[in-house]
Amino acid sequence: SNMARAYFLQRRSDLAIEWALKARTSNPKLPRVHACLAAAYAQKGDDTAARLAVESLLRVAPNFKISDAFDVPGPFSPAAYRTLYEEVFLPAARKAGIAS
Repeated sequence: SNMARAYFLQRRSDLAIEWALKARTSNPKLPRVHACLAAAYAQKGDDTAARLAVESLLRVAPNFKISDAFDVPGPFSPAAYRTLYEEVFLPAARKAGIAS
C-alpha cells in the first residue's frame, strides 16, 4: 500500500497501479488501497478502471472519506507534502470521483 502511494505521488501511475493491485490482493478490505488504485487509474487517464476501483472501494467502505485514504495535510505539515497533496492527489481523486 505504501509503495503504491509513493509511486502515485511521484506520478508513476503504472507502478502505483501494480503495487496497489498487489496490496489489494493481500488485503482487499483496506479502503486506502482501493482509493489509491482509483486515483492512480485516473492519473493515468483510464477513467473506466478508475470508476471500477471506486465501485470496489464503496463496496468495502460505503461511508468512505478522503481522509481515510491519504493523510490530509494539517497546519504543521511540510510545505512539500501540502504541495503534493494539492497538485498530485486531489486532481486525480477528483477525476476518480472520490474527492469534491
